[in-house]
Amino acid sequence: MLKVSNNTEQFNILQSKNIKTPETVRTKKATNPIISGFQKDLYVKAPQKSYINPNTSVPVSEIYSPKQLLKAYLNPQYLNFLINTNPNIKDILNSKGIAIQAHPENISKISNSHLTTTTAYALQIADKMNLSQADKRVLEQACVFHDFGKVLIPKEILEKPDMLTAEEKEIMDLHSQLGYELLSNTGMNKRVLDLVKNHHNTQNNDILGQILTTADIYSALREQRSYKTPMSEKEAISILEQKADKGELNKDTVETLKSILSSSSTPYAA
Repeated sequence: MLKVSNNTEQFNILQSKNIKTPETVRTKKATNPIISGFQKDLYVKAPQKSYINPNTSVPVSEIYSPKQLLKAYLNPQYLNFLINTNPNIKDILNSKGIAIQAHPENISKISNSHLTTTTAYALQIADKMNLSQADKRVLEQACVFHDFGKVLIPKEILEKPDMLTAEEKEIMDLHSQLGYELLSNTGMNKRVLDLVKNHHNTQNNDILGQILTTADIYSALREQRSYKTPMSEKEAISILEQKADKGELNKDTVETLKSILSSSSTPYAA
């Protein structure tokens, strides 16, 4: 696999997009019901550094917030950089006969919906379980990027109004590995990369992985999708409990989410 020796390419692309540095971005109360209901500010401050020196080994993922990085990484020029520096991506797509074509809109359209609610649920669970600030930073970044690989999934599969065929489901399931491969040359934290790669692995014993999976599933169940209507809170929690009983989800994370939802004054309404 090709590796980037320094941050020069990333620096140039990010700067060309006029991405603001962290100290110029004021934290704000999010307006999404799930976040305001939990009284949780999703926007976590990145380390206070005013610029990126392209000749240092400091990865850009430690300078910009996850939301800033996501926006920058969806730049077509940067997506091409990520694709072209990792031959594994071409091999994965060719194995399924899929053309190498990036669809940044696949991600940008869920940035303020699924990615936001998944992150909010996950951070609330992490807070309730008294995880460290370092763990929560890793978790937040993984939540924002967990579906990044869908940028390479054909729209006719991603937005199909009916159930996927077995072959189509195999292609859809590639998004976890593709996300890992796309982000592998960005200098992103290895724990984040592992969470992106394994976020659909219900047997993952990592507590951050279990939190992400729980939040991801609950968020998806509560949303309108091209192939389904949104479930109620009760229906979605029932499915999580069934998965926990089967050993597919961590019971503690499911019970913690239930506790958060029951105590929230403004529960998320689909």
